[in-house]
Amino acid sequence: MLAGGCGVSDYQNRLDEQRKRIQGIDEFNNLLDDPIDIPTMQIGVSREEQPAWPFEVFLRLPKGYSATPKDKTPYYIALFRYAGDDPNFNIFIVAAHIAEPDEKQVFGKYHPKTFKLYVKTALEEYLFKTTKAKVSLVEPKEESSDVVKSFAIYPEDAKRILYRQFEYREPGGTRTKDVSVFRVHLHEDAGKQICVIEHRLTRTANEAHDNAFKASLRTLDISADAIGKRAQFKKTRG
Repeated sequence: MLAGGCGVSDYQNRLDEQRKRIQGIDEFNNLLDDPIDIPTMQIGVSREEQPAWPFEVFLRLPKGYSATPKDKTPYYIALFRYAGDDPNFNIFIVAAHIAEPDEKQVFGKYHPKTFKLYVKTALEEYLFKTTKAKVSLVEPKEESSDVVKSFAIYPEDAKRILYRQFEYREPGGTRTKDVSVFRVHLHEDAGKQICVIEHRLTRTANEAHDNAFKASLRTLDISADAIGKRAQFKKTRG
């Protein structure tokens, strides 16, 4: 009888763990929308529409964000803006290969320092187009790093995703005036680099958006598995 009772207890514990796991998956999925589509742009002399980024990217954005860019034309390099339901927030994304120190830079392949500079220039171009004023973003005083666990149905399948984090800020903020802040999350892996940038006004608060954006960062995949993961996701969704 004792052995039978232990068996029932173990079975109940497994059921409870399964329910918690399913609940966690549902809560996570409720924060996010479908994975983004790779944007296209006119590249080269032919001016034909081609993928704007040189490799596949799997990334789910917060609920309410479109899978396609808000603007047809990217900013400076292939940086695209994604917009959601809240007009006070934007998400910018750009991806490129990493050029070695002695390697010639070409479109879509940059030295990390150049890539970072081009991102800043692209964000300044966005501000110029939207505010009609030439803005020089304030350089970050420091960078930080953050390691997040990728979202996985089974915890043992989760992987580590390392982000370098820093902010570009529009100068001139006061207690009565909001200015733009761009929170940059830079990830590098196997010769690839990608920036996922959250844009908001300094005094804008939205806890729900913060939680969803953190969840979004956990879905990033720029490995060879990215294209298959997107296909599988769409197949599951029907």
